[in-house]
Amino acid sequence: MRISPGELYEYVDRWKECHRWIIVSDPNAHEDLVVVSVTTDTVAKDRTCRLGPSDHARITHASVVHFAGAMLIARSAHSRKVESGDFVLRGPVSDSALARIRAGFGKSDQAAAYFVKKVEEQGLI
Repeated sequence: MRISPGELYEYVDRWKECHRWIIVSDPNAHEDLVVVSVTTDTVAKDRTCRLGPSDHARITHASVVHFAGAMLIARSAHSRKVESGDFVLRGPVSDSALARIRAGFGKSDQAAAYFVKKVEEQGLI
């Protein structure tokens, strides 16, 4: 299974709420994948990187990247979650959205230093 950088995937939690995540890393070059969630835009949210319907068909309203909630997942673990159906791949976000997300790690005061360093080490910013 080939997963693209910028791949948006969905996870439905036990309360049947759908969560959208985006792979920031290049999954074909790195075992440790930095991922970020997409959340509805409100005044209280970090607006470093705004996303909308033009960035991906599954982003249906004004949204933002939740840099404070960035996570690291092993490529192998992500693949198992896809194979089991826990994660549903929905295709990559636009190239411009992926570039804005990556750049956002260097701009957001909500991005943990660990993830900023990881994204830098992977040559993404």
